[in-house]
Amino acid sequence: MALISSGIGIADISGSVGGTTFARNRYGAYARARVKPKNPKSVRQMLIRNGLGSMKSLWADLTQPQRQAWDTYGDNVTMANKLGQAIKLSGWNHFVRVNQARVGAGIATVGGAPTLYSLAETDPSIVVSADASEQLISTVFNNALGWAGEVGGYLLVSMSKPQDPGVTYYGGPWRYIGKIAGAVVHPISPAGIAVYTTITTGQRVWARYRILRADNRLSEPFCGTGLCVA
Repeated sequence: MALISSGIGIADISGSVGGTTFARNRYGAYARARVKPKNPKSVRQMLIRNGLGSMKSLWADLTQPQRQAWDTYGDNVTMANKLGQAIKLSGWNHFVRVNQARVGAGIATVGGAPTLYSLAETDPSIVVSADASEQLISTVFNNALGWAGEVGGYLLVSMSKPQDPGVTYYGGPWRYIGKIAGAVVHPISPAGIAVYTTITTGQRVWARYRILRADNRLSEPFCGTGLCVA
């Protein structure tokens, strides 16, 4: 489904209409032919699907006060859609959003909604580097942020497919590769995580991050990129 912002004519559009997909990168809006993705039914893909399928039953198992707490959180948290417009998600949407991230990272699901009405913070200080000899993505992060000092806080890390060095934009797909756990003794920066596929010197690699707080708040995704060195 496409999101359309109307003005005199159409001011902005994002998504698919018929056989055309509309999107935006650093150079502005563009359109391309819509491509139906392949469905390889990989082990990882099926695990994620099964995890998503379990969300409905997990939601049904919550008490009414728990569901109401998620709805209240959704009513008080403003997010942005693909066009940058302010929107509100339902409590169900936030419940799935948080628990999907937890399932993907191998963390137990939760029923309790956040009681602070905000998203988790992002980390604008992130610096990414990739090491071909060690086959690692290394992340420089701010270990003074709240997640780093709490048990149950995490920096979740996903990576791109390796790209040519001249590529300046990457929109996905992403593969989760690991997490940096918070603790009473804060984790040391930088931290390295093994890549899911071979990287070679000179390639460009992106990493996408989300911060998960111990109180179940989840940040918006944020990214960094770096060239792979020997």
